Amino acid sequence: MSDILTRLQLEPGVDNAKVLAALEHAAGAAGVSAGCSKEVGVLLFKLVSSPKGKAVPEAHRDMLARLIGCGDVHRPPQLDAGIAYLARTSTPSEAELREQSGVGIVVSDAEITDAANALVQAERESIVAARYLTNVGMLVRKLTDSERLKWAEGAKLKAALESAVGALLGPKTAEDLDVKAARAAFAARTGANQAVAPAAKAQSNPAAAATAAAKAGNAAGGVEEPLGAEKKFRTPSENFGEPPYALNPPEILAAHLKATGGKVVTRFPPEPNGYLHIGHAKAMHMNFGFARRNGGQTILRYDDTNPEAEEEEFFDAIDREVRWLGHSYCAKTYSSEHFAKLHELAVQLIKIGGAYVCHMTQEQVKASRLVLQDAHKPGGSELREQDVPAAAKSPWRDRSVEENLRWFARMRAARVAEGEACLRFKGDLASPNPNQWDLTAYRVKFARHPAVGAGWCIYPTYDFTHCLIDSLENVTHSLCTLEFETRQAPNGPYYWLLDKLGMYKPQTWEYGRLNITHTVLSKRRLNMLVTRKHVDGWDDPRLLTLAGLRRRGFSAETINKFCELVGVTRADGVLTNYEQLEVVARAELDVCARRLMAVLRPLRVVLTNLDGTRTVSVRNHPKDESMGSREVLLGRTIFIDHSDFRLEDDPSYYGLAPGKEVGLKHIGLFARCDDVVRGPDGAVLELRASLDFNSAERAKKAQPKGVLQWVPAEGSVPLAEVRLYDRLFTVPNVAAHDDWLGCINPASLERVHGALGEKAIVECTPGTRVQFERVGFFVCDQDSGARGLVFNRILGLKESKDKAALAKGAS
Repeated sequence: MSDILTRLQLEPGVDNAKVLAALEHAAGAAGVSAGCSKEVGVLLFKLVSSPKGKAVPEAHRDMLARLIGCGDVHRPPQLDAGIAYLARTSTPSEAELREQSGVGIVVSDAEITDAANALVQAERESIVAARYLTNVGMLVRKLTDSERLKWAEGAKLKAALESAVGALLGPKTAEDLDVKAARAAFAARTGANQAVAPAAKAQSNPAAAATAAAKAGNAAGGVEEPLGAEKKFRTPSENFGEPPYALNPPEILAAHLKATGGKVVTRFPPEPNGYLHIGHAKAMHMNFGFARRNGGQTILRYDDTNPEAEEEEFFDAIDREVRWLGHSYCAKTYSSEHFAKLHELAVQLIKIGGAYVCHMTQEQVKASRLVLQDAHKPGGSELREQDVPAAAKSPWRDRSVEENLRWFARMRAARVAEGEACLRFKGDLASPNPNQWDLTAYRVKFARHPAVGAGWCIYPTYDFTHCLIDSLENVTHSLCTLEFETRQAPNGPYYWLLDKLGMYKPQTWEYGRLNITHTVLSKRRLNMLVTRKHVDGWDDPRLLTLAGLRRRGFSAETINKFCELVGVTRADGVLTNYEQLEVVARAELDVCARRLMAVLRPLRVVLTNLDGTRTVSVRNHPKDESMGSREVLLGRTIFIDHSDFRLEDDPSYYGLAPGKEVGLKHIGLFARCDDVVRGPDGAVLELRASLDFNSAERAKKAQPKGVLQWVPAEGSVPLAEVRLYDRLFTVPNVAAHDDWLGCINPASLERVHGALGEKAIVECTPGTRVQFERVGFFVCDQDSGARGLVFNRILGLKESKDKAALAKGAS
């Protein structure tokens, strides 16, 4: 009877006959007596072996076992709630059991993000005090106290909380990375016991100190810290063994090692059907970074197998963005370079019975797959080859090799129309992995290829191409996002095809895609935004394409540090706050951006008691003397921003008002508004103010409530346009909305005309990043030219109340 442990993929060692008998019975009730996933096995074992579970009558346990078997109860909190319900109810019903176990309750990513942000704000004081010693596990437990959030995935709750904490605290400092220093600093700040985070205490050892030092070096541009996932990877010479590692025979592995010299080889394989975005930056950080850390090299490969969607512009943009982010590739290759070899391998696959030419339409293929899905119902017994329904099979699946070769030759010779035939894998229809259900390998397309011209009319699919070129290019580690997990699983087409053709097999590993609030990172959706003119091209600063980010004023250093901060995780669907990117950018800009004075909506102020002019020396950066200084001419007429004046003052207002006094930045003098000049319509046209030349003495006793930036009328520079960018979408989780285009923020771009800058602003050229004092960080745009300077707002000096309100309203 102990073989039940093997069938349920449980660890051996249980010898309690009663528990084993109960487990056998529960497995039968669950309909998984022939075997199941480890996750199901663990839930069934806990059901029959936990004290509370054993106390439940067997007939009642069977109800819960059935829900486990069909996948409705699939997480430990659901199991615990179900057991608790059965324990307190003498006459349970399945309907109540499903309700009490949270069956059908789906907690959206947006709910998780909002709850995490709210909790972090509520715990703000303690988190700021503890910084990265904050016990996130305790915060997760607080969230799961909620009646609804207790059904959420723990990994998503943890990731959302870590993101919210990171957005609040900003990038880790060297002190944060040194656990001992962080604990000492916390104790100094609060006088509290240093045991804030028990996990951190365990790390206080020489090895952890070395790790912290490495991380600190990485933050300073030194040695990179390995990702945790890399501990699971084998070296190229160890690339053999049972799945999840690639199974390579000794002779094939020896040939591979001879070709590579035993080095790590990764690849970055974007499809040239659009511009790269920040999600690709994360993929580059993973692929190039892993190879670099291990003394290896990375191939830039254009996955150009879909000629209808590919353009030369996209090829050039990809190469430009890779180099802009500072990555160096050992070779630039094209999938199309291998078309002849891929065709040869397709013929070989046909000859060994691994592929066939099929004439089913797309609708017929879809219908056959629905039949297969029904045959593979969750919780049912494993499907056998002989039990595969006939309606699930292509009528041409068993045609002869000779006939398949003839038809494939006709396809190659352009004697078959588009959609009339395609080459399909002859996979395993009984497999529980849908990617083994005879995927398409080649299709007919009468389209000119941007790289190889009109030489081909049949093109291989991703599923046929990707693994074969990984093998042909001797890639050691094929790192992809989780959407490819089932393709690269041990029973997926990636290894199936390489095994059929007797080719070298790389290691594969998948990680979660990057998802960021208030934006989209799907190329399909980005293309819709561009082609439908919702944005001004692929480099629109509201997009998180790399071209858009660069034009917005984000540096390659900021993007790379952001990728390092968000890290790599196996959790999928986690939303990263956009603010986290801004935190990284703001920290960099605060150090490197020169300060200038500018007013976006100028309001004339006449200083009535100032005769002549004064020259004021102003530092270009308040904390960096090496950036030098400049001279600003203070004359009788200056401009302040309209937002810095009100006709009626109030205690919370720090600007100018009639009869009120404020300071003028950099000159150390107070100015009082004595008179307001209005137009016929009542609009404020001009202010008349007087300076207090004894301000220095008065300042020793009391400072004015506000200090305003200003621009002198003499020598001021009109700006052609200032573009104020905000979030492109009003909702955090755009993917959760079917009408996602309806969520576009109508206020995502405001164009300001008539702004003025001090004369030093003429030194700015496209790409120059500056801080307009008390306004925000800006970058000089490429549209600057004969008509004047154009500036894009990168981000504000700090998060505004308006944005916070927008986020709250969207939730």
